[in-house]
Amino acid sequence: MIGIFLVSVLIVGCTTPFGTGNSDQQIPVPSIPLPTTTMAPDPEESLREYFYAFNFVDDDALSRLLAKEVIDTKGRAAIHNTASASAARNYISFTDYTILSKTVEGNSATLTVEIGENNQGIRNISTRSIPFVFEDGVWKLNEFVIPD
Repeated sequence: MIGIFLVSVLIVGCTTPFGTGNSDQQIPVPSIPLPTTTMAPDPEESLREYFYAFNFVDDDALSRLLAKEVIDTKGRAAIHNTASASAARNYISFTDYTILSKTVEGNSATLTVEIGENNQGIRNISTRSIPFVFEDGVWKLNEFVIPD
């Protein structure tokens, strides 16, 4: 009974996304769907998983979804720190995206994507070409993509 009361208090106390921040501030909630697989079968699924992993600072998923060269160049600690800082600074995050085009040539692919981003409560939209490489049986981002 005490456990149910405690859970109720915790749920009721969560007035903003992720349960932190100023409840008076209108912050867009990310609408990126949850990942559906454990191994990304195509660049589109990798992108979906990556945005989700970045928003929720899932280090294991980020390591799995970024190309080895990107991880070696940036470093795991810097990738984690960037994602953590984005999450901590009033929800700088990816909110939604639309794939405008896809090009696949062998083990390389490029998605041109219109990305919705939340930057401290302000919605921004940018268009980016995101490169992918097929590595270890998974389509991986060949660039460390962060919200603008």
